[in-house]
Amino acid sequence: MLERKFQGSNLAYRREHRLADVGDIVDFLVDDKIILEVKAKRLILKEDFYQLQRYLNHFDKKLGLIVNFCLGISKLFPSVDSPACFHGFPQPERLIA
Repeated sequence: MLERKFQGSNLAYRREHRLADVGDIVDFLVDDKIILEVKAKRLILKEDFYQLQRYLNHFDKKLGLIVNFCLGISKLFPSVDSPACFHGFPQPERLIA
């Protein structure tokens, strides 16, 4: 459904883009600027943030988003390649079960 929204927009995107050297797959690279990771799990863990940081570093991007669609409720966790990126959002350490 999310991909259909991208298809209906004017945004360029790549879906399931593989990182050649490590084999990880980025869910969406939007407008060659934003890494979008889609999750469907009870809790977003610090490992999810670390994964997103690896993607940001690999692609030399500044903005990444984790969107969690769990139990029909979506939550957005932005990550910017900066220590101040979590201002106003839960710190990764606080998200551990």
